[in-house]
Amino acid sequence: MKNSEFNILNNISKKEKSWKLLSKILVIGTFIVCCFSSFISYKLIKESQEKIYVLVNDYQLEAVRSTDIRESIGITTRGHINTFHELFYILQPDPFFIKKNIEDKALHLIDDSGMRLYNYLTEKEFYKDVIAGNYSTDIKTDKVDVDFSIYPFKFTFYGKQKIIKKNTITYRNLITTGTIRKTTAVTEKNTSSFIIENYKIENNKDIETIKRTDNSMKYGEF
Repeated sequence: MKNSEFNILNNISKKEKSWKLLSKILVIGTFIVCCFSSFISYKLIKESQEKIYVLVNDYQLEAVRSTDIRESIGITTRGHINTFHELFYILQPDPFFIKKNIEDKALHLIDDSGMRLYNYLTEKEFYKDVIAGNYSTDIKTDKVDVDFSIYPFKFTFYGKQKIIKKNTITYRNLITTGTIRKTTAVTEKNTSSFIIENYKIENNKDIETIKRTDNSMKYGEF
């Protein structure tokens, strides 16, 4: 065989080896890209499944990422309990404000135990006193304990109530209990799909009454 023919064959063999090596590199590269894409897709899907939505400022929803389902439920249940207390106990001397917050909002977050309490306070003319006396009330949440070991979940709300009158401010304890469970559907007036049941006021005693001029950072900015 002539040298020229041998060189031609040798070049062809080298080219075949090069193409085989290139093919292997392409196959390995494609495999790595596919694995990486699959990992990214799985991660994105998992992260999207770990997002929940909690109630913020009535109907505005906020996405919250959590890797712990109990933590997610905890955020939602505590948010639901806090929202009910704010709507029910923050009052202004305005019948339309009271009706809107309690009848149109708060009572959709609780079972008939909320309606019974509302009717009792109405019969005692509590809301008439708020309007006639031209005073307002506010609350501060200290903490909300929820027991997730038994369903429906038992909760205890710890807070303070502030009654602001013309010349005085009265601070009261506000400790309430009840249970909270998941409902079957999300509604426009109950976006968290939880409902409070068996609601009771355990402690609503006065702490102290002070003159408004002495209300310098009493109990914080509350």
